[in-house]
Amino acid sequence: MIRAPNGTTAGLRSQPLSGTCPFRTLTPAPPIRHHHPMTCEECGQEASGRAEGWEALLADLDDDGQDEVVFYCPVCAEREFHEVE
Repeated sequence: MIRAPNGTTAGLRSQPLSGTCPFRTLTPAPPIRHHHPMTCEECGQEASGRAEGWEALLADLDDDGQDEVVFYCPVCAEREFHEVE
């Protein structure tokens, strides 16, 4: 018997359904392409290659209640968030 996380067995089957599957086969989604350059919020540098060391944060920059994704290059991220004073 298969049990749901809450311990019930209602609606769960322990054997496969017979017949044909009513759902069509799904194909993998194409990879997401980033069409906008990642630009550092502090210095304006554009990321290149794999953008290793870059950091992304959610911030409400314009105080409209909606967070935006902002990027920081490794140098600015270190200075803004990781340097110990």
